[in-house]
Amino acid sequence: MGMKTVLRFALHVGVLAVWLMLTVVPARAEPPSEYDILRDLGLTLGDRSAIREGEVRTVDLPRLRDDELAVAVVAFLPARLSTMAEAVVELDDPGRRTNGTLVSVNVPIDSTDWQGVALTPPEAEEAARLLQSAPDSAFNLSVDEIARLSAAAGYGETAQGRERGRESVSEAWRAILMDRLRAYANEGLSGVAPYAGGSGVRSPATALRDAFDQIKPVLAGYFPAFVKAVEGFPEAVPGIDHRFFWKKEMVDGRSAFSLRHDVVDCGPASCLIGRRVFFVSHTYDGMQDIVLLLPVREGTMMFRFMRTYTQRVAGPFNGFERRVGQTMMSKSLIEDVEDLRARRVQPVAAAR
Repeated sequence: MGMKTVLRFALHVGVLAVWLMLTVVPARAEPPSEYDILRDLGLTLGDRSAIREGEVRTVDLPRLRDDELAVAVVAFLPARLSTMAEAVVELDDPGRRTNGTLVSVNVPIDSTDWQGVALTPPEAEEAARLLQSAPDSAFNLSVDEIARLSAAAGYGETAQGRERGRESVSEAWRAILMDRLRAYANEGLSGVAPYAGGSGVRSPATALRDAFDQIKPVLAGYFPAFVKAVEGFPEAVPGIDHRFFWKKEMVDGRSAFSLRHDVVDCGPASCLIGRRVFFVSHTYDGMQDIVLLLPVREGTMMFRFMRTYTQRVAGPFNGFERRVGQTMMSKSLIEDVEDLRARRVQPVAAAR
């Protein structure tokens, strides 16, 4: 190979390397500043001062869908980033204030993690309703899941017969939840079966994709690994932690089961936690919760973006219901801030 050929080859390699750097490396690899996010939310320096003094600001986010509730909350947490990151990772969703159970589960599926999925004797009415399931708004179930519940042992006239029915429904629920998590773990949102409701088929997967599309422009330049981990799941991304849960709680006076996936990307300069409820048995269709923590002088700034999808606020004439829903969500997020502040164990000022 002649000297000119070698030089020409080296030049081509150099150009290719520069092109790869420009196209692969994010334009802004450093975490955003608090000012960047405040500006994106339409908040001012006056808002920042109030927030740093302890006030909590909420912002109604733009909506793409009429079944969507969307709120951001900004707060100052007077403790180190590492302390608040641990507290936020442990923080349950707003429904935690109801009596309920949250259980971390393994993937691949381990059936021992799911033994607590059951309806108790006081929930016999809910079990009876499930045995008579049909495509309506009472439950979020696929056509196949409705058939499986309908095939469960029915209630008899005796107490023993009713008990067999309740146990049969509990067993069906365990199978449904395990199968849904297994499908999600294998295929991501593509594996999430749609709900067969009375108003038509509804796709929680589509709603959650829409939700992430809304926050992605804010995150992509700063947290490309997190974006890839969420969009490309179940593809593994180094440095990103994935956690899975089932939950049982009371919603509107009825027991509800849900499945959750947390994506955690924490380091010394920032912590980003994404929470996705990709199945819930009734009342709402799904939820996305993104929390960004940034270290600032004497503490941590928290930016939280939540989107929930529910048929209760859908439709052109449900503006009042949406306003009520937005208010309730904002109130719940503010209560979360108070909870996080109460949990702090190492205030920055005291640690210096």
